[in-house]
Amino acid sequence: VQDDAGGLQAQLPNGDWVDVPPIKHAIVVNLGEVLQVMSGGKLRATVHRVQRTQRNRISVPYFWNPRLETTLADLGVSTGDASTSSG
Repeated sequence: VQDDAGGLQAQLPNGDWVDVPPIKHAIVVNLGEVLQVMSGGKLRATVHRVQRTQRNRISVPYFWNPRLETTLADLGVSTGDASTSSG
């Protein structure tokens, strides 16, 4: 969940940073390494950052990670099923 203050940016495969515009009532999902591993790299973890804005910014992050001893199953995602670009 993010407010309308902005500041969230995602990195494109070429290294450029782009603004992720706030959308009213939207939830932003940044994929993490677990889905990247489970998809065999076909779903890429989102490289992202937050830039300082002129206003106070409110975001509600949620992080989920399995236990270190967890075996991650392959999701069986084929190349045609998912975008291979990050961001």
